[in-house]
Amino acid sequence: MAAVRYPSIKEDIRKLLDDGKIRLRPLYEALYFVKEPTDVSVYSDEELKVLEMLREGPIVFGSDIDYLLMPTERLESEGIAMRCGMTPTDFMHLKGDFCSYDREASLLGARYMLRAIADYTECDEDLSRLTDDIYELVERKVYDNLLRIMLNRDYPGVFKEEPGQQIMDLIHESWDHDGFCGIGFTADFTLVGIGAPTHLFLPKVAQKLGCPCVIPDNAEVANALGAVLSNITSEVTLSVSANTSYNIQGNYVLYLPDGVKCFAKESEAVEEAKKIAMKMAEEDARRMGARGELRFSVTVHSNQLYDKAGNVKSLGTQITASCSDSTDQRLASL
Repeated sequence: MAAVRYPSIKEDIRKLLDDGKIRLRPLYEALYFVKEPTDVSVYSDEELKVLEMLREGPIVFGSDIDYLLMPTERLESEGIAMRCGMTPTDFMHLKGDFCSYDREASLLGARYMLRAIADYTECDEDLSRLTDDIYELVERKVYDNLLRIMLNRDYPGVFKEEPGQQIMDLIHESWDHDGFCGIGFTADFTLVGIGAPTHLFLPKVAQKLGCPCVIPDNAEVANALGAVLSNITSEVTLSVSANTSYNIQGNYVLYLPDGVKCFAKESEAVEEAKKIAMKMAEEDARRMGARGELRFSVTVHSNQLYDKAGNVKSLGTQITASCSDSTDQRLASL
C-alpha cells in the first residue's frame, strides 16, 4: 500500500537488488513521515536529522544511509513516522487472493527475501514455496494463539497468567504431528471467521482442531461489531539508548512524549521506563473506557548486533507495557 503512495520506494528496492546489497536485516523496509511532532525541542539532534529526511520523502533502510545509527524507535512509537515492509497482504497479492494495491512492490520485496534467506533461490518455484510458507506461518500463528486463549479460558486455575514457553512449544509442535507425544488438541465448537482474509487461513486451523469452520456472509466487515465488544487493550513502548548528544547530561537517555530523562546506569533507566510505561498504558486504557481491575504485562527487548570483530553493539532497549480489561467487567459497570 505504501508503494502506491510513494512510488520511489520501488525504485530504491530495485537499486538494492541491482547492487546486490542483501543482508539478513530487512533493508527493503522503509520509513515514511506521518505527522509533525508537537514539540521538536524534546528530540535529539540525530532524531531531528531523520525527521528532516522524512519530510523530503520515505527512507528505504538499504539506501545510502547509515541505518544502524538512525534513531528511529521513538519517532515510530510516537506515530511521527511509520515503518512498512512485507506483510501477509503482500503474499496475498503474489498468490492472487488480493489485488487492491501494487503487486510489483510485493514482488520486489519477495525477491529480496528470496536472496536473503537461506534455502531459497530467486526462481518462480521458490517464490511459490515462500508464499506457501508465509500462508502456513499465518495459519500456525492463529492456531497457537487460539489454543493459548482456550487454555486461559478453560483452565484459569492452572494458567493464572499466560501459558509458559514449554506449553507454547508443545502447542507449536502439535501442528506438525497431529498429536504430539500422544497429546492432541481438539475443539468442541465451531470456528466462525470474520475479517477480510479469514477465509484463506481459518479453514486449515479448523481442520487441525477437528472442528467445523463457518465463514459468514459479509465476514469482511464483521469486525466492526468485534471492535465494540472486544477487550480494551492499551500498549505503550518507550525507548532507552546510550546518550549520543552533547546537549544532554547522563550516560543513558529515556525518551518520553514530553521530553527526556537521563540516568547514569541503563538498568535505572529501564526500571523507570517500566513504571512510566505502565502508568501511561493504564491512563490510555481508562480513556478508552476500561473499567475495574486491569491486567498488566511488561516486556524488555534489547536491540543488539555484532560487529566484524564479534563485539556486541547495543542499539538501545525498548520497554513495552500492555494493559487490558475484560468485556464482562465493562458490561457489568454499565
